[in-house]
Amino acid sequence: MELPKGPRVFRFTPLLVLGLVACTTACRSPEPPAAPAGAVQPRNNAASLLYDLLGDEKNVSKLLIIKRDRRELHDVIKKVAATADASRKSLEKLAQEDATLNLKTMALPPGEKATRESESKARAKELLHASGAEFEFKLLLAQAEALAYATHLAKVAAENESSPERAKVFAEISAQMNARHQDVVNLLHASKR
Repeated sequence: MELPKGPRVFRFTPLLVLGLVACTTACRSPEPPAAPAGAVQPRNNAASLLYDLLGDEKNVSKLLIIKRDRRELHDVIKKVAATADASRKSLEKLAQEDATLNLKTMALPPGEKATRESESKARAKELLHASGAEFEFKLLLAQAEALAYATHLAKVAAENESSPERAKVFAEISAQMNARHQDVVNLLHASKR
């Protein structure tokens, strides 16, 4: 039997098919493993941590009821509390508009959760026992840390948000938390003088 002239005709033998399959699977770049069912999304995790932190921050001004403070400290802390409250309400509105945004998925490992609770109790005790300049310094230091963390939580949520409109809200919260952080840092610097 004679093959027709012109382009060559290849016959696929089982060995040739096996070789092609091996080459195509070996030459592909590996795909990342699929996220396990029920895995926490970075956006929801960051937003949940932020929501929880803002709940604490909106109440920070209540500490000033039992402590005497100077006017500058009072004004900065009140501004932090008001910004945190408004930002928390913005997150609640986003969650109402987007059913996939879950503000209750902090998903902290047990050790991290216990450590946070321990640190929170220790800070509260320190603040309650401190007065004057020591109280102001410890409060401002705690606020600087919390607001820096809030800034980055909102930033991570924005970076992991698929909707440009919602990403913008997270970015605005990040900018507001950063502005309050700067207020606290400025007051810390002024207190050193």
